[in-house]
Amino acid sequence: MPITWQGWALLALFFAIVTLANIFLDQGARTAAILTAAVLLAVVAAFKTNGGWRWR
Repeated sequence: MPITWQGWALLALFFAIVTLANIFLDQGARTAAILTAAVLLAVVAAFKTNGGWRWR
């Protein structure tokens, strides 16, 4: 879970993209938009996470 306002803003932006894609886009474009948003979210989270990623 995010601990800074920037992390919460990024997560809110991700959910907004997913919601808007579900409302306004057809199946192919929706899948591409959600997949792109998810990859970008993971990349930003990986670079901004202190201590690395691991199962807890």
